[in-house]
Amino acid sequence: MFIITIDRYFFSAEKTWKCWQCSKQYVWKDSLKKHLRVECGKEPKFECKICGRKFKHKHRWQSHRRLIHYIDV
Repeated sequence: MFIITIDRYFFSAEKTWKCWQCSKQYVWKDSLKKHLRVECGKEPKFECKICGRKFKHKHRWQSHRRLIHYIDV
């Protein structure tokens, strides 16, 4: 019962933090801060040497290597 209440709150929460550069909206202020620091207007820092796909987050690059190319990171 308690978990259901949390889920309902989380999914009904309004997105109140808006990026002034790209207009993406976030529920949490820290999510906006991370977006500005890592994503918004930034070039991807991680590139797959096999297929050339680029990623802004290291964990996404690692998951890609493991799931697409079957390379253990």
